[in-house]
Amino acid sequence: MNNNNINVGSSEMTYSLEQVNNVLEKLHMEGPEDSETGHSILSLKTAPKFGNFITYNEDFLNDLNSLGKLLTNYVAREKVKRPFNILLIAPPGSGKSFLVKQFTEAIPEKKSIRFEEYQVGTFYSIDNLYEILRRIQSYNLEEKVPIVFFDEIGSEVDLLNIFPYLLAPMFDGKFYLGGNYSYLGKAILVFAISENIIQNNTNIITDTDQYKKWRDNIEENLENTKKEKNSKIYKFSDFLDRIDSNIFLPNRNLIVADGILEREVIDISVNLIKTHFENISIIDFYALSIIATLLFMNETRRKAEQTVFLSENPGTSIFTYKSLPPRIHDKFDQLINLDEKRRFRIIA
Repeated sequence: MNNNNINVGSSEMTYSLEQVNNVLEKLHMEGPEDSETGHSILSLKTAPKFGNFITYNEDFLNDLNSLGKLLTNYVAREKVKRPFNILLIAPPGSGKSFLVKQFTEAIPEKKSIRFEEYQVGTFYSIDNLYEILRRIQSYNLEEKVPIVFFDEIGSEVDLLNIFPYLLAPMFDGKFYLGGNYSYLGKAILVFAISENIIQNNTNIITDTDQYKKWRDNIEENLENTKKEKNSKIYKFSDFLDRIDSNIFLPNRNLIVADGILEREVIDISVNLIKTHFENISIIDFYALSIIATLLFMNETRRKAEQTVFLSENPGTSIFTYKSLPPRIHDKFDQLINLDEKRRFRIIA
């Protein structure tokens, strides 16, 4: 399901809306009733999540929790000689930045953690990298542990790739500048890269173990790329060899159980609305339905996020279907019951 241009009335649109509405109907009918408002309660407190990152993919959640334990152990060590290096493989618009920010929630010593994010594609020269390395040093002098997220790590910088310049900082914990070696100190470095940079395209597996098989397939491709010393990308295999842990952010379609994918996009939709309108505590049935349908139909979160972002500020604690932008009304008014009065009381 990858449809950025919504074709109203299409079989895909009708199917997606019906699938989401069926789960919402069940949640509304079976959920407890709020004694004050009379609305059905929709709680995110029991949603499976890593920090605030919601995923109903149990195997992926287990991988995230395992990584969280590794990071906790790393931060707790008094002396370390180099950074903890993570490779994040994820499709564009899948919530990479939001996921990496949740790493801070997995570490008990949250007050000592600092998060920074950089788009490598915006670097004008390698000097930008050295500026970041010096910032990591400064954080260590303040007894802080930085989590530094490098997005688009495969981008060229001044016609060069960045991988050769990362090797010493990643594995030796130092970098060469001004005729001297400088030591980094403790840091968690996260490098995001798209799957297509790895040799051998991976195929989507379509059975109940599909996430594990998809993950294992990518890991095998990574190992093959490490062995390929004559990689088309200079020093890429050496970069991969210095990675301590991989994390693979799967497409939501790697969830196969009936109703689970729909429930995941519903919960994520509530989070999107609460992110942009934090005072919201009640959401219309169809307002939630439309946002969730946009997530259900698209591989990325961008269409749904943009829709919430462009919505009218309700001015109250209630987010209604009328709050959604005009382009949504043009596309969905004919598909829903505009007299719908059902609402959800949100407990986040």
